[in-house]
Amino acid sequence: MTNLPVPFDAFPRDGFAVIPAVLAPAQCDAIAASTAACVADTPGTRSLLTHDWCRALAATLRAHPVVGALIPADHVAVQCTYF
Repeated sequence: MTNLPVPFDAFPRDGFAVIPAVLAPAQCDAIAASTAACVADTPGTRSLLTHDWCRALAATLRAHPVVGALIPADHVAVQCTYF
């Protein structure tokens, strides 16, 4: 993956990429509220994929044209961690 446009060049090099405006502000607010409800009395969790909203988020990210292009077709979300 050489000579790829940002964020594609950053992902293989750095292991992450900053992709602006993937989610709308209202979506971010809904995720924050859902997350807060899941971890109200704990320091975090590794099992957010047991929740419908988190599985829907994984599907939304896969469907995004930029994010989805970075995820190999045969890869699936297996864990969602919050801390």
